Amino acid sequence: MKIYNIPTDAVGLWLPIADPLLERALSFNGGEMELDDVHRELREGGMWLLVGCTEDGPQAAFVCAVFDYHRQRIMRVVLAAGEPMEDWIEPLIEKLEEGCATIGAENIEFFGRPGFTRALKAYCSEQYTVMVRKVRDVQGRQADPDQYEQPVGARGGPDRGRGSPSCGTVGKPPPAVHRA
Repeated sequence: MKIYNIPTDAVGLWLPIADPLLERALSFNGGEMELDDVHRELREGGMWLLVGCTEDGPQAAFVCAVFDYHRQRIMRVVLAAGEPMEDWIEPLIEKLEEGCATIGAENIEFFGRPGFTRALKAYCSEQYTVMVRKVRDVQGRQADPDQYEQPVGARGGPDRGRGSPSCGTVGKPPPAVHRA
């Protein structure tokens, strides 16, 4: 599988192809974003789209963003979808590492379902689980205290194992990769 970074000005052409995959990923995000939010961020350059293709066409889609903290830059994969994961995880890591080198990012983070823990084991230096407790529902009422989510996070860095995929600044994606 080859992973392509879709330039911001070409996102509109790729969304009909990527949307079914992105919708699947969004079904697990606990309501943090909806597809129209993702479209807006992609078109404005606040996030960027990567698409994994084989000879059979697009098979995976990813949405990434960069966070500049006080002391380091982190690239975060905020959405990822495609089966089987084993086909795209290594090419994705390699593509993200290229972007990291370009913009000087130190780490990459994946947030997702527990399957990422197993898939990223060979690539990341630390894995962790973050407990998220819903405190209020959308109407501001106290939420059911039994509602918990467990997103899984993983982080890698160049000095911590196999490398640290990290790409572009928010609003400035890494250099465009065009389909051959």
